[in-house]
Amino acid sequence: MIKEREVRRVKGGGPSEYEAQWEEITSGGTGGKYIVVSQGARINEFRYIRKKDGKQFKFEEDLEAWTEKGCEWNRK
Repeated sequence: MIKEREVRRVKGGGPSEYEAQWEEITSGGTGGKYIVVSQGARINEFRYIRKKDGKQFKFEEDLEAWTEKGCEWNRK
């Protein structure tokens, strides 16, 4: 973990929103950085920045992928 910071404090005692940054270190010097913004159990943002070229990848939650048999990633 590189750092964690409180992004927003919620009035009324609700959980604050936090941003955590994690560095991926590989033996070949590649890798990148993960940035996760969460509030309690909820993940509001999850992205990856590739070290070699700075390209960003934003992950999005796919609630429709869940079925009673588990996740089906190939439906779309």
